[in-house]
Amino acid sequence: MRPRIVQSIHADGHMLPLIGEAGYRAQCDHGQGAFGCSVGWEARMTYKTVLIRSDEGFAVSVPGLPGCWSQGSTEAEALANIQDAIRDYLSARDELIRGLEVREVEVQV
Repeated sequence: MRPRIVQSIHADGHMLPLIGEAGYRAQCDHGQGAFGCSVGWEARMTYKTVLIRSDEGFAVSVPGLPGCWSQGSTEAEALANIQDAIRDYLSARDELIRGLEVREVEVQV
């Protein structure tokens, strides 16, 4: 079975990926799932990254998030930095779509 990509809007207006290309799931921080949560939620997501080694260290990108890049002197530093870049990317995306009509789309690949 191939993974589905489903997104929904959480009660606080954030885009909430429920099932993604890497099979991640998002839950409220009290474990009851995203729908109807008024307490808050924590999404734990796994993204594929591409590491490119150079003389200066490592560059890292996220193919699933176009334009999301970072770097580091070591592989560990680059991977830590891309986590911050992913959070910033998702936050900026949420701000750009706030107040817009957003629909759920299910894609089977």
